[in-house]
Amino acid sequence: MEKLFDAHLHPTLKNHFSDSDNPTSPWDSILYKELTAGFRALSLIKCLIRPFLENTIVSQSSLEQLIKGNYRIVMVALFFPDRDLMKAITSNSAFMDIIEKGKFGKFLNRERFDYLKNTGNGFSVLKEDIDLLQSESGGKGKVNFLQKGDSFTISQEKTLDLVFTIEGLHCLRTDLDEVNQENIFQDIKGNLLSLQQQVFISSINLTHIDNSNNIFSNQAYAMDGLRNSGMDDRFLRPVGKGLTELGKRTVDLLEEREVLTDIKHMSWVARRELYEYRKEKEIHSPIVCTHAGFTGIWFQHATEKFTDYILGTVKNGLQYELKLGKPVFSNAHRVFDQVCFNPSTINLFNEDIIEIYNSDGLIGISLDKRILGYTEVEWRDGFYTNTSESVLYFDEGTERVPRIVDVDFISEEEFNMGGFHAGSQNGKNQRKTVRADLFHDRIKADLSYEYDMQYLHFMANILHAVKVGGLIEGKMGIEKMLTKILCIGSDFDGLIDSIGLASKATKVSNLKKKFQNEFRRLARQAGIDLPGNLTGSFIANRIFYENGRDFVGRRLGS
Repeated sequence: MEKLFDAHLHPTLKNHFSDSDNPTSPWDSILYKELTAGFRALSLIKCLIRPFLENTIVSQSSLEQLIKGNYRIVMVALFFPDRDLMKAITSNSAFMDIIEKGKFGKFLNRERFDYLKNTGNGFSVLKEDIDLLQSESGGKGKVNFLQKGDSFTISQEKTLDLVFTIEGLHCLRTDLDEVNQENIFQDIKGNLLSLQQQVFISSINLTHIDNSNNIFSNQAYAMDGLRNSGMDDRFLRPVGKGLTELGKRTVDLLEEREVLTDIKHMSWVARRELYEYRKEKEIHSPIVCTHAGFTGIWFQHATEKFTDYILGTVKNGLQYELKLGKPVFSNAHRVFDQVCFNPSTINLFNEDIIEIYNSDGLIGISLDKRILGYTEVEWRDGFYTNTSESVLYFDEGTERVPRIVDVDFISEEEFNMGGFHAGSQNGKNQRKTVRADLFHDRIKADLSYEYDMQYLHFMANILHAVKVGGLIEGKMGIEKMLTKILCIGSDFDGLIDSIGLASKATKVSNLKKKFQNEFRRLARQAGIDLPGNLTGSFIANRIFYENGRDFVGRRLGS
């Protein structure tokens, strides 16, 4: 029987928002019909709540689903919802009014929302995660917290081996209102050491999606979807600059404690400064990005620059707002026509992929369709548009061409550091970006076409990484990328819109089957010459299970 691995998921995140006097169990899935049971008519939630429920809430990885899906080893993300994230969510009065009236029952509780928005003790919420994971399963299975030196229990039925990541240093703080940096550092250090007595911490993100962590590292903008849902994301736009001295000191602490740095959510400037710091200090531990998508491009290269894809720039408060053309998957067969990448700086540039590759690190491919580059497009009132109204029209010869764009925010300080000023070169590679009209033509006929395009975006991200591996070491690089570096990091139960073929943990086996049946054909059509030993079945087992298993095994020393 096949086995699965995931480098990043949140089986307890939905429990954070439930009634603390009547908590939900991480063993139980929260069904759509349960969330909407308080509504007399579905039309009442059509505008805002229904898309939120049908897209984001269905991203599920309850422990029962993980067991049923035959996951054997996963990296569970311990997480305290950022206070500014809670402010952004609660800024939507219509949404909060529905929660206030108890329409979601015990699953979304107003008192719990207010507590999370106001508490300064992130570490106490983190410990709640661990307690939840040890709750009774009612015979559905059991979890095993792995420790250094432990062996896997993968031969035991209905047993899930867990190691842990921490999504943001704010999760290790007992007082988020503390401003003295020495006190903050000692608080984090003490809590990390205490936590390591209970569980194996594989990696930690220095930052997350608000600015509470910019004393360590600036963040990349991550909340495009929240803004599109009518919530105030201004709290969540980056205002910091690079990797700070306290951030470097914390990297040293992680190295001392044999915990890896997860570069997800760091700004591009902060990531670049981390790589420089590692070289300076001769740090050789693996770099990980547990849930990633790719920009599909170089940030700065002789053949290509990030600024080539900037179609518009405007100063907006403390940030610069960038309109970015979405790079198409180039030099590929027509099957990949209009398949593209999300070039926002939260995604990895080719330079990032090379750093991770050279460190023998791990990249978990996200199953969030937005991160993978997929965007819904509608034809409305004579124009093409999408949920963020991010379609721009350009005069190209005699044609008026609509092109889909992604929106990114760069802090003013980082913008002025260089690499973002495009001048007259804005949109240099405009013709290499996806067209809204052609994209819409491919998906408008049927939902199955839409799901297939989302799947092709997933494949394009994997094949792009393979191409970068080939640039590094030829066929050896291709093989290493496929058999060591890449795995799945779904981010299930995070605030994601999953691809249709794999919207929850029990569906990932279907994605794996489709992958193994089509991988070699799609690689060939992408212009990749694979070694003959890399069969579809072999590579599917590596990416969906064995690469992650072996990586965790090396870290445990088992």
